[in-house]
Amino acid sequence: MENKKIGIGIIGLGGRGVHFGGELFSKFPDCRIVGLHDISQYKINEARKILGDIPGTTSIDEFLAIPGMDAVIICSSPAAHAKNCLDVLSAKKHVYVEKPMATTIEDCDAMIDAWNGTNVVFMVGLELRYCTLMQDMKKIIESGEI
Repeated sequence: MENKKIGIGIIGLGGRGVHFGGELFSKFPDCRIVGLHDISQYKINEARKILGDIPGTTSIDEFLAIPGMDAVIICSSPAAHAKNCLDVLSAKKHVYVEKPMATTIEDCDAMIDAWNGTNVVFMVGLELRYCTLMQDMKKIIESGEI
């Protein structure tokens, strides 16, 4: 089996998309950032200053057609999570969507329905629950100190 890097695309290029999606994932030796998408060309240009010469587009169709993209990190505004996720799932790419998963139960259900049977990984980010800061705060609250 060939030792291939996982091609990552990022949707939403605010701070979370650039720093969590881009800077963090680009440090993993088995990952590479292959594409950027945002509705703002300005944000794409700014992200490229930090992340490097990575293809970027305001078109979701052009983004999903970027060669070598295996998975997508969705860091767009919460109101756009469902549509972005449905687009990514229809392209049969693995997806990590930041919290909240969506803004309505109906959108969450639609995302799960679109994922069922696709044989792709579908993850929802809740990493701050496991952050040491949050764990320490939980201990302090449970101790009665606060």
